Amino acid sequence: MRFYDRNELERARADYTAAIQLDSKNAEAFHNRGDLLLRMGLIEAAISDYTDALALNNQLASAYNGRGNALRETGQVDRAIETVDKPMQ
Repeated sequence: MRFYDRNELERARADYTAAIQLDSKNAEAFHNRGDLLLRMGLIEAAISDYTDALALNNQLASAYNGRGNALRETGQVDRAIETVDKPMQ
């Protein structure tokens, strides 16, 4: 997190990846790396991480939001809306 806050994005990415390697069931780590990847403009990779986070914890509302934002960035507005609305169903 400290690298993310200091805008050292590649170092933050390495840290999140290491956390995932240590605990592949850590939904927060996938979510956080998804946020980072989205910030880096790596949209498809971000969508993948958000999807993995939600597979591990379907109650992680911020991962739905992140996935929706990433989908919107790819022009998939309908899927984005569907994703963001899912936790409210």
